Amino acid sequence: MQIKTLASIDLSRDNIGAEGCKALGECLKRNSSLTRIKLSENRVGGDGCKAISEGLKINKTLTHRSFSGNRVGDEGYEALAEGLLCNQFLASADLSYNPVSVDGCKALAEGLKCNYTLTSIDLSGACIDDEGCTALAEGLKENTALALINLADNAVGADGCRALAETLKCNKSLTSIGLYGEL
Repeated sequence: MQIKTLASIDLSRDNIGAEGCKALGECLKRNSSLTRIKLSENRVGGDGCKAISEGLKINKTLTHRSFSGNRVGDEGYEALAEGLLCNQFLASADLSYNPVSVDGCKALAEGLKCNYTLTSIDLSGACIDDEGCTALAEGLKENTALALINLADNAVGADGCRALAETLKCNKSLTSIGLYGEL
């Protein structure tokens, strides 16, 4: 049986884990109606994020994805970055409260360089420091779609802010950068 009209699904706090994400990832490959998926606080980890990202590589309808508070790690950020290179439909991504290292920020920056549809990304509470912010800023220099990046509640200091300021000299799409609650 195929559901042809489901537009939004919220499985937040349903404990679906990586296995549930694998099933959802397979469904995303065939689904032609789902536009929003919310999987906040499901303990999906990197494997779950990878499974959803595999589905996103093929899916042409999903425009909003929320993975808040899932501890996806660098592996999850790398999977999202890879998905951004292939998927030209996703408009917003919420990865808030998923700690990421500099390497994860670098991977995400690479994905942002070539993506022309993502207009909003929430990275609040992701433990991003100056070095991670600088890596993201490099990716944003080439991005022409992102209008909002939320970096609130991270550890971005003066060096990270300087890197963002440099980015604004060449990036014409960014209209909002959330930095409240910083050091």
